Amino acid sequence: MAIIGLHRRYLERGPTSGQVLNLPASSSKKSVAMMKVCTVVELTSETHPPAVSVPPEYPALFDKWGRQLNGTVGPLDEGDEVQLTCRVIGGKPEPEVRWLVNGVVVDDEYEHNSGDVIENRLNWRAVSRKDLNSIFSCEANNTLLSEPRESSVVLQLYLRPLVVNIVSKPERLVAGNRYEISCESAGSRPPAVITWYKGKRLLRKVREEMGEEANITTSRLTFIPTTDDDGKPITCRAENPNVTGLYLDTNWNLHGELLNHNMSARLILINLSLVLQKVTRHNSGLYSCLAANEEGETRSSLFHLRVKYSPSCKFDRVMVVGASRAESLDIPCQVDADPPATSFRWKFNNSGETLEVGPERFSVNGTTSVLRYTPIADLDYGTLSCWAENSIALQSIPCLFQVVAAGKPYPVRNCTIGNETSNSLVVTCQAGSDGGLPQYFFLEVYVGEFKRINLTASELPYFQISELQPEISYTFLIYSVNSKGRSSPTSIGDVVLKDFDKRGGEEVDVTIPPAIVIASGVGIIIIIFAIFVSRKFIPSRETRNTLQEKPSTIFVSQVKQQGNDSEEKDPDIIPIKYEPNPRSDIRCGEGALGKEPGDWHIPDSMQNGKGLWREDHILEPELNGNAIKERLMTSQLPESCV
Repeated sequence: MAIIGLHRRYLERGPTSGQVLNLPASSSKKSVAMMKVCTVVELTSETHPPAVSVPPEYPALFDKWGRQLNGTVGPLDEGDEVQLTCRVIGGKPEPEVRWLVNGVVVDDEYEHNSGDVIENRLNWRAVSRKDLNSIFSCEANNTLLSEPRESSVVLQLYLRPLVVNIVSKPERLVAGNRYEISCESAGSRPPAVITWYKGKRLLRKVREEMGEEANITTSRLTFIPTTDDDGKPITCRAENPNVTGLYLDTNWNLHGELLNHNMSARLILINLSLVLQKVTRHNSGLYSCLAANEEGETRSSLFHLRVKYSPSCKFDRVMVVGASRAESLDIPCQVDADPPATSFRWKFNNSGETLEVGPERFSVNGTTSVLRYTPIADLDYGTLSCWAENSIALQSIPCLFQVVAAGKPYPVRNCTIGNETSNSLVVTCQAGSDGGLPQYFFLEVYVGEFKRINLTASELPYFQISELQPEISYTFLIYSVNSKGRSSPTSIGDVVLKDFDKRGGEEVDVTIPPAIVIASGVGIIIIIFAIFVSRKFIPSRETRNTLQEKPSTIFVSQVKQQGNDSEEKDPDIIPIKYEPNPRSDIRCGEGALGKEPGDWHIPDSMQNGKGLWREDHILEPELNGNAIKERLMTSQLPESCV
């Protein structure tokens, strides 16, 4: 007999009944362990063979089809169940076999098969996106003196796209221009395949890019729209080809309007769910979910989201109320509140005091309070304030009403017409007093007694009138209106548009006054005669230099006598003296538009010699009879020439 590796206390006391001795030498092999014999000698000389611990083999993992797994299970689709089998062989004493998911025990029931084989079958619920990369572990343990034997697999899933959004889309498209539109998809595993459609037609000029994260895909579409594409939808579709079944498109709607993923607005679409963060009153309403595929579409029942809030003014501005003295007014104070307002209060303020308005002066009907107010004196004109209160809180900012003395507006003035074409023009006027109230401006176009056009301008009396016809006489009536009535109209009559298109294609018939024609003819004759005389009777260059010249003035002066009698003997030379008439200005004005010279309008600045006026003066010649007679009487002429 042999005594091996026993502690002193075993020799003194001996092992207790059922105590196990662990033998490290080749203890993992059952055949070897069964050959070892150990005897403990007690003081009483009795022997007790101890129990021997044999660890089991490492667990083997199998899927539901009996295939052994090695590191991973799947990929599975969302909604699939996980069916795994853990098989353990050997071990003494019999090991405990259990399943853990991410370190948490989920199943510790096992069963014996033939021989020393133990199995634990796990039926795990339908998996979802959150189960991706979960660790399924099987442990086999039969002693506390050593670590349990363990095998694990990681769950892999096919995931469909969560979101798909068209980004960097232009606000409007122009036919013939080239555009690039981007579509981004996230949440798919492996990355989604993105396709583009124009109506029902597949578009192919695309390129795809992978984002920094593995499940983000970006597709860019390049296309040139045509006029036939007006109104056609551009659709971006993201699909995972590994996910079986029909393509499913889901949308969320608020009051029938499509909701889009918008992080800045704290509206998130993820995993078929709609997430609203920091809701306000604007998020209240009826929500629904629309699901569609190639077979059709269906809509969920409406869900009413109610967000409670304190009262606030329905109209976020100061309301101006005009009233004459002793005129009674019903001033409504309307608020938005959920739950509805339960009480109202009013105050009046002018430059001198603030007064509380008694409840007998106003009525309350739901979210509206109406105050009956009658100004009597000047101090009754001022500001009215209104507050509402509900179960949430008192209104923080009151509704304001400015009560002013009011009357009808004054007529417009200084109306002008500009930017004329063959069928349009612009009328601009200066507004008169508004009577203390907001005023609006109207223009009516008449042909004879028939109204053709009625235009409204909200802030300024500025009107662009189109669809007019040339060569027709129009009359314009302009007036202003406020809550107290309308002003007297301002009339612009005999407005006739010229047919510029017709004038551009035909010769323009310009009428020249007869006086100008006669004066021009006489002037040309005088110029020709003066040139002839100067060339024929002026003998030398020096003599020609004696001619006096003035800018824009044409006349002929007498030839100076040089003391040569031969020149006096020529009876054919009759000195002619031209004296200028008073200057007559030739001016350009509105006569170019077909008016008579007497109708020309000359601005004051031009009448005073200031302006763009020419300084050219054509002087009409006049024969001086007295000078000719005196010259003939003093000259010695041959009788044959008389």
